[in-house]
Amino acid sequence: MDWRRGREEPDLSSIRGSFRSLEPEQQQLLQTKQVDATRTASDWVKLLAPLASYDARADHLRSRLLGWMLGIGIAGFILAIIGVAIFPIAGAAIAVVVIVALVAMYPNYRFTKRLDVNRTPLEFITGVAPILREDCGDQGALHLRLDMRGPMLKEKQTGVSQPYSQGRYYRIVDTHYMDPWCAGGAAFVDDTQVQWIATDYVRSQRKTKRNPRGKVKTKTKNKKRTEIDVTVTFRDKLYDKAQQVAGPDRQLRKDKVKDDESKTVVRGPADDQVAERDDAARSSPPRRPDRGGIRARAADAPEEAGGLSE
Repeated sequence: MDWRRGREEPDLSSIRGSFRSLEPEQQQLLQTKQVDATRTASDWVKLLAPLASYDARADHLRSRLLGWMLGIGIAGFILAIIGVAIFPIAGAAIAVVVIVALVAMYPNYRFTKRLDVNRTPLEFITGVAPILREDCGDQGALHLRLDMRGPMLKEKQTGVSQPYSQGRYYRIVDTHYMDPWCAGGAAFVDDTQVQWIATDYVRSQRKTKRNPRGKVKTKTKNKKRTEIDVTVTFRDKLYDKAQQVAGPDRQLRKDKVKDDESKTVVRGPADDQVAERDDAARSSPPRRPDRGGIRARAADAPEEAGGLSE
């Protein structure tokens, strides 16, 4: 099957046929939604790319089925009410037809819903694996631990806030989730080691209010933040730790650089530190340029250049 035909309109037979055409390992992965293994980058792409294509088509079909079911249900209910008022037998017949149609479509909706996965890990790996293959070689091992179940699970819940009020909402409850959906590592041909872990932090906010007519309304709003922590270990014979950052980057913070006799480990800056710097930049009021200050900085430029040459 050509998996590049993802833009075609899927139908029920094509979705079930696509699932049956998958390899047994791929079918099992759609059911378990978790994998922890070591393969080459090419093998990972060969395993996961068809799953990403299948899930995209299944999502599109499931949204269409849901629309059909809602439309048939609402239209059938209205027609049944009108039919009962005019001719009771006709109203009963319409109700029976609607129920049969909904019962016939629900198994297909349930089939696609049961095999639904979080497609983010699949798309992430199928995009990153070909890049890693250039540095790892065709036979280089790539270890991955993927979780495609999604963040909204009880076991991934990290905390629930006490109810509080804000504005028109008299009861708000925040539920927090942590979802490490991708962790992996690889060794490059020059013995450089790279490891990463991608985590989603989700806040699910359930808000309740009462409108002027006294009717209670509740809505749920989810907010997601993604963090990717990367660790790269270099061989000291190839790369050495810099003693001092010179030039225009001397104010940048290089976080967690460890040096020993055999390797240099570089970790990316923590996201909370980046957020603090961004918040400070946004909170500081804009200042009008000072010509004197500009001249002073321009005068200091040759000294900076002299420091670089030394």
